[in-house]
Amino acid sequence: RQAAYHPAEYCFGEGTDNLNVWGCRQARMDWSDWPDWFSYGEFRGNDVFVFNKERIGHELRQNTRSCSLCPYFRPALLDSVLQILPSEVRIARRSGWDYKECYEQTPASIRVAIKRDYGDGYVEKEKIYTEGIKPVGYAVLKQILAKAFKSAGVSDVDLSRLIPK
Repeated sequence: RQAAYHPAEYCFGEGTDNLNVWGCRQARMDWSDWPDWFSYGEFRGNDVFVFNKERIGHELRQNTRSCSLCPYFRPALLDSVLQILPSEVRIARRSGWDYKECYEQTPASIRVAIKRDYGDGYVEKEKIYTEGIKPVGYAVLKQILAKAFKSAGVSDVDLSRLIPK
C-alpha cells in the first residue's frame, strides 16, 4: 500500500479496473458488472431488487477476516457502506442500476422484458434472464462513498481520484 502512487486510495482499487466500495481489496467485492454480491437478494416484481444485506455483511466479514490486524483496515467504513447501500433499488438506467444478465435460466433467475437501445433510433424488445442487478456508471458509488466517508470519519481519501470521470 505505501509503495502505491496514492496510498490512501490504493485499498479502494485506485488505478485499476477493480474499484471497490469497501476500502479493502481483500473484500473481493468490486463495483462492476460481474460480482456475485450484486445477486445477493431477491426481486420484488420485475423492476425492484431487494438486497440481502445480512448475506453481503457475512461475505464481507469472511473475506476480510485476515485483514483485522492491517493498520489501514477500516471496519467502521465497511459498516457505514453496508448501512448506506440502498435496501432496495428500482431497476432503471437513470437510477444507476440495470439488470445483471445470465445467459441461461437458473433456479434463482427471473425472466424480464427489456428494451435495448442500439442508437440511431433503433430500439429492440428482448426477454432476458436475470438473477441480480449491476451498477450503471459511478454516480451511485460516489453518493454511497461520500455519505460513508462522512459517517465513518474518513478524511484521508480523495474521492475524486477514485471515481472515473
